[in-house]
Amino acid sequence: MKKLSFNQILSFIMIALLILPAFVFASSGTNVSIKSVYFKDENGNMVYVNYEQVTANSMDDDHILYEAIKHHVGIAEEKGRTIYLETNTGTILDYKLAMLDNLFKLREIIGNEKYEFDEEIEYTHELKVIDGEAKIVEAEEEDPEDPSEDVYIVRITPVDGIIVPIGTTEEEVMNLLAKTTTIEDSEGDTHIVSLDWDIINYDENTEGQYPAIGVFELPEGIDNNRELELKVETTVEVYTPVVEDWPVEVEDVFVGKSEITGNTYANIEIKEEYVTEVTGVYVEKVMANKMEDSPSQWRIKVEDGTTIDDLKGKISTILDDEDFEEEPEIIATFRPSFIPTFGYVSIEVNNIEDAEKFDVVYHLSDSEDGTENIVETDIVSIGEEAGLIFYDTNQYDTVDIRIYDGDDVFLYIFEDVVLNR
Repeated sequence: MKKLSFNQILSFIMIALLILPAFVFASSGTNVSIKSVYFKDENGNMVYVNYEQVTANSMDDDHILYEAIKHHVGIAEEKGRTIYLETNTGTILDYKLAMLDNLFKLREIIGNEKYEFDEEIEYTHELKVIDGEAKIVEAEEEDPEDPSEDVYIVRITPVDGIIVPIGTTEEEVMNLLAKTTTIEDSEGDTHIVSLDWDIINYDENTEGQYPAIGVFELPEGIDNNRELELKVETTVEVYTPVVEDWPVEVEDVFVGKSEITGNTYANIEIKEEYVTEVTGVYVEKVMANKMEDSPSQWRIKVEDGTTIDDLKGKISTILDDEDFEEEPEIIATFRPSFIPTFGYVSIEVNNIEDAEKFDVVYHLSDSEDGTENIVETDIVSIGEEAGLIFYDTNQYDTVDIRIYDGDDVFLYIFEDVVLNR
């Protein structure tokens, strides 16, 4: 049997103490509990506290407000100061008077007219949790034109549509659509909400615009008094890209297979007027080789079976006055220790200026409640090994690797890296 922690046991005890009055009356057919407490503090202020919130917070293992009530209301009780209780039925009870009559339990004073207080209680301060700390602060004045205390949604921020090439799967489109949007409440605060998308009649092989609807749930404490539809609408446009055969500098392309080695090559012929200007020719960002005895021709090894049509739209040229920035590349290797799932990581990095150090962010086994355990190694120099790390591909088969300069300043992150063995 799983044992409860001390904090869990404490939470259950506090919750039991807080809801005991409600339980007692519910069992006798009278479901009455404390909703609010009003009391005089050390400075003579009438203070309001939401007692129902105490129960809600305690169920989430948050006892800050409970401890504050024990302290501040406890002082009022000890010194015989004014204390009123408001029940969930709307009845206000003079608890100070009841205590003077030696009545301390809610069930002893409910229904007794002597302790019922018929006037509205005017308070100037509130006991609430602000930035994780319980404080007595001045109460905010209500707008006389809008006496409602409810906070409700007033605006939904729209999201942009996306354009994708034909053949893009629905799963890929879902990953491209906005994951979140923001809403504004009646107090002017902004909240982030997660979107759950549905694309109407999506067909990845047919051009056109497809309606996309993203629905969301309101954050706790935000009402929908205006009955707004809790969704955003946008479009997914599927188009067929126009692929140019070759860059303007390219005269012709030929694909052939060597009789000697069996390798397949693409010969890329540059127009005469561009020969001296072209400083690089790339196929999908891999640079071709300029022929030593024929400066107008560049050659690159391609996969066996490649055709000229396969290369359309994939060849690019770099002119003398252009800069070509290659993508960062990494090769990461896992060296297991005597335990196969524990080991060390070494890396090789290309195309990151000033890269000198790295660390590894990896997963341990998940906690019992399913939450992830994410750990990071110390920062080490490239050329050394980082670790010891836990790497079990049956649980998590990738890691993140962060790159730093010589002063440990972050430069770049490689996400979801599969380690070589």
